[in-house]
Amino acid sequence: MFIELDGKGPSYIQVARAIKTAILEGRVASGDRLPTTRALAHEIGLSRITVLTAYEQLRAEGVIHSRVGSGSYVSHLQADVIARPSIARTIEPPSRYAARARQLQNRTIPRQHYGLRFDMQYGRPVTNLVLNNVWARELAKAAVVTPLDQTFAQGLPALREQVCRYLAHRRGIVVTPEDVLIVNGFQQAINLAGRVLVDEGDTVVLEDPHYFGAHQALGSHGANLLWVPTSVSIGFRVVVAEKVGTFAVREKEAVLDIGGRLRQRVLLWLATRRNTAFAGHV
Repeated sequence: MFIELDGKGPSYIQVARAIKTAILEGRVASGDRLPTTRALAHEIGLSRITVLTAYEQLRAEGVIHSRVGSGSYVSHLQADVIARPSIARTIEPPSRYAARARQLQNRTIPRQHYGLRFDMQYGRPVTNLVLNNVWARELAKAAVVTPLDQTFAQGLPALREQVCRYLAHRRGIVVTPEDVLIVNGFQQAINLAGRVLVDEGDTVVLEDPHYFGAHQALGSHGANLLWVPTSVSIGFRVVVAEKVGTFAVREKEAVLDIGGRLRQRVLLWLATRRNTAFAGHV
């Protein structure tokens, strides 16, 4: 437990006051177990008898209580917790990136997903108890044979090999496992693409409507965002994007892949652009 002694008065009084301050500031919550007197004494460099006396003082004040054979716990106090200042309001953005990220932050979006007939919010899969149980069993089996001393920065080699096979069979794209990078999701993918490909002031083309997480990620990197309309009939308007964009984001394959010719045209345009990437489903 982190406490700071103020140097005022006897050592046991300083320890008791520091613990009480930690409780009132909310750093230690009601019901939390305190360190043993031996452990805390070793941590702060004082004798055990000093810490034991401090605990007795706090016990006498009703701040903490003991449980036989278990230790000392913080009591449920009625005192008001000291309000902690908001870091976001008191600290200036440490970089241009941080300043842009704050400006683009929108906490109201999750509240707009209630009561909708069709909720397409990211990260809400369909719940199936049977599949969940099967998945849990398979994870348990995999955990038994997975080595804990091996990490793969690009992703599991076996998974990258399967991705290569999928791309070759389904998309006609020939790549090697060294060309594949496994990410946690679309948000991480778009962040990595933004770091590598986007400089401040670059124009980035986003489909409209689009995923706001991509808007936030690319806008935080300083990109000038341009929205290009999409529709069921024509999909992504590549002609418009050709004239203005250096980086295109495709998000919904079902909307954009209206026909084989459209897909080929998009891929051909992307392949001929310098410093251009295609973020989303391949």
